Amino acid sequence: MSSLIILLVAQAWSGNRGLKNLVALSSQSELERAELVSLKAKNEDLYANIRRLQPGSVDWDFLEERAREELEFVNPKDRIIFVEPKL
Repeated sequence: MSSLIILLVAQAWSGNRGLKNLVALSSQSELERAELVSLKAKNEDLYANIRRLQPGSVDWDFLEERAREELEFVNPKDRIIFVEPKL
């Protein structure tokens, strides 16, 4: 009888549905929720960028900024000033 109780307690602690596994799953769940919040924010930023580039409502400043970053676009009116570092 006592060995049965010991077996049940061991199973309750370390089994597939035991307390140890429950704590690990709870911790993993919190990490997944944090990642979900981050991904939702990133998704919202991407949708905002899409709205800025829709035909009929193009944000020209945003388009120029993206072209400069992604395509290394340089406006012919830009002036480049070289400054030597102070030593």
